[in-house]
Amino acid sequence: MIMMKPRKATIAALATQVQELRSNRTFLDVLRETCARDGGRYTLRVESGSADYTVLVDRGGPFNAVGGASAGIQALVSASQLRSGRCTITIGWPVDQPLFQPGLDVTMKTLLGGVVEPQH
Repeated sequence: MIMMKPRKATIAALATQVQELRSNRTFLDVLRETCARDGGRYTLRVESGSADYTVLVDRGGPFNAVGGASAGIQALVSASQLRSGRCTITIGWPVDQPLFQPGLDVTMKTLLGGVVEPQH
């Protein structure tokens, strides 16, 4: 069997996806689908009108969220409500170790209508 190296253009296409948001496909839908992937690290950048948000995902959940003059839970809640604009999903993070923002996982479960078990 002959092994061939993938072309660089193919690798770049796999590393970045652009998705359009619309009334039946919100940023929360895109975020949920990204979190359900293989558990890797992803950067989601959403642009909608004058609002720009960046959400970093790690191991199936949101790790950091900034944008719209806010950060953390407020940024995640605001971004999740976007129903128009463009979302870019990139494999990996733009920095080595961003600041972890606690509570984003619980907030996301709440936004999705899930029941959150109390932590012991």
